[in-house]
Amino acid sequence: MALTDSTSGKVLRQYSIEELKDAANLMRGYDLVALHAAGSGHAGGTLSIMDITAALYLKIANHDPQNPEWAGRDRIIWSTGHKAPSLYLGLAFAGFCPIEDVVTLRKLSSPFQGHPHGSSCRASKPPLGP
Repeated sequence: MALTDSTSGKVLRQYSIEELKDAANLMRGYDLVALHAAGSGHAGGTLSIMDITAALYLKIANHDPQNPEWAGRDRIIWSTGHKAPSLYLGLAFAGFCPIEDVVTLRKLSSPFQGHPHGSSCRASKPPLGP
């Protein structure tokens, strides 16, 4: 089901396999930009997990970017600290925060730190795509 309107139960966006592949590749591009802007990070880990991130946040996990505290949402435990940029991009592509903001990765006062924490993304726009 994935991206869901928590009040109506309506699926907000359905991604095809090709769209997921395209999203993962686009996430990889944003990841490299963010890591370069940060001047540090682990590109290998984040690049290798983007297919999983795209599938998880855009297709598999039930969540609502406009209601991140929805009691019926799926909970995801992200224990791969050095892959935090992948997490941030998955949330951004799902619509929890602006994709462009992820470039502030590891900057002072940025919510996007080198390891994940609870306040990185908040709903700000609809999911990527039509």
